[in-house]
Amino acid sequence: MTGQHLGEYGSFTGTVFNHPEVWTLMNYSDYSPSERLNDPQTKFLFWDHKAQNIVAHRLTKNENDNIPTTHYKTTASEINCRPTRYVSKTGIDLPVMRYKANKVKVFINHSEVPFTIQGGRITIDASVTEKDTIHIKQFIPIWRSILFFVSALTMVVLVFMITRGHLFVKSQKSWSKL
Repeated sequence: MTGQHLGEYGSFTGTVFNHPEVWTLMNYSDYSPSERLNDPQTKFLFWDHKAQNIVAHRLTKNENDNIPTTHYKTTASEINCRPTRYVSKTGIDLPVMRYKANKVKVFINHSEVPFTIQGGRITIDASVTEKDTIHIKQFIPIWRSILFFVSALTMVVLVFMITRGHLFVKSQKSWSKL
C-alpha cells in the first residue's frame, strides 16, 4: 500500500493508517481533499490533532496553547498570516507542513528567521505579536519548472499531431498502395 512512509514525517499518528477513510482520502489528494478539510465534523480531523490546527490555521505552542491567526492568505508558493496575540519565543509550530526536498524560507516582517521541522511542521523559535506578519515562501527550482513546461509542450504537440492526422493515422493513399 502506498503512503506508508508518511509516518516518517510525524504528521500522522500510527493508528490513523488503520482507518480505510484515510486511504480513501489520500487516493484523491496529497493528504485529503479540501472539502474534507473544510468540514470540521469529518472524522478525519479527529484522528490527528495536528491536522486540526493546520486546517484551522492556528499556531501551536503545545497541546493546550493554540493561537488563532488572522489575515491568512495563500498562493501556490507563499503563505502569510498574523497571530491574534503575543507568542513567546520558544517553539512555535506554524500551520504549515514541509516536505524535506522543498526549499522553504520563513520571514517575520520581511526578516528571515531560522526554522526546524518538528512533527512534520515548520517550527520557529522567535516571539511574535499580533502586529507581526509571518511569511512562508517555497522556492520552486528552475529545473522543475523547465520539466513542467517541456511536458506540457509535449502534450500539446502530441494532441495537435493526433487531431491533424499526422500521427498514428495512415492516409487512404498509403493503404491503397499495399
